[in-house]
Amino acid sequence: MKTIVIILLFVTISSFADDATNYYNSGYTNQTKGNLDAAMTNYNKAIELKPDLAEAYFNRASIEQSKGNINAALDDCNKAIELRPHFADTYYHRAGLEEIKGNLDGVLADCNKAIELKPDYAEAYYYRGWVKRAKGDLDGSHVDFKKALALNPKMRESIEANGYLTNGINSK
Repeated sequence: MKTIVIILLFVTISSFADDATNYYNSGYTNQTKGNLDAAMTNYNKAIELKPDLAEAYFNRASIEQSKGNINAALDDCNKAIELRPHFADTYYHRAGLEEIKGNLDGVLADCNKAIELKPDYAEAYYYRGWVKRAKGDLDGSHVDFKKALALNPKMRESIEANGYLTNGINSK
């Protein structure tokens, strides 16, 4: 009898996980099609069924941000980081939210963590360079912009158009 109960419990738990994955996948599909309300509903249901599904929090944060709900987006990013602390993209996303709130120190910390986790993250170097420049660290920004460019040559136009490698900064 114990074996049957354990098997039924396992099947039930597996079913919830499968349902959560299905809701997550539907949410992702809806989000990519621009159906944000439907995607939000799907992510909420996925999280209800599987509260440790970090990806659902991460994607829901994007929707919250697009709706102007910055604090809710930050909460979702924080939860995603709590559940999956080695996912560099979540730190990068949270950096953008911190910028909206005017917290450049938070942006810098999150870019640093994203780069620590993913050393070839060109966008994080670019963003960190922008923050360093905004905070007056021109030499540090120059180093980051050069690193971003080395990792992703397609960034050249943006870096050059904004003068990020000029304006009296010493070459390194």
